[in-house]
Order: sequence, then structure tokens, then C-alpha cells
Amino acid sequence: MTVKELIEQLQKFPADTSVVVQGYEEGFDDVSTTKEISLALNPDHKWYKGRYTENSSSHDKAVLVFSKDRMEGASGE
Repeated sequence: MTVKELIEQLQKFPADTSVVVQGYEEGFDDVSTTKEISLALNPDHKWYKGRYTENSSSHDKAVLVFSKDRMEGASGE
């Protein structure tokens, strides 16, 4: 999904509607931040591994959406 496609989807809802992401094991968390990352196809893709990996030398950009807890876990806090 591109940013344009996401915006088109989000415009269908009232502006004050909450946006959430899936929690680590269950439930949902608030979206707290985004981060631009560079992606490459994951050659070891399985159903339980992501289709992409982060690759700083790639020119393919994406926006990663985090919850506060996921961001803290990703940074090792």
C-alpha cells in the first residue's frame, strides 16, 4: 500500500477516529510514530517472516508505523 492509497482509505473516516496497530501478542495499541526506512525483498520470506527486510543501501522507501511499545522494543529500551 502506498501513502496515497492509505490516505484515500483514511479519508473515509471522521478525522477524529483513532488509528491503532496490532499489539505484540494480542489486542491493539495506539499509533505513536512513523519512520522512513529502506526496504529490500526478504530472500528467506516465510509466512512467519516479513516479505521485506530493512536495507540501508536500497532505494525502495517505505513508512513504518509504530506503537509506543513497539518503538521502545525496537530500540532496545
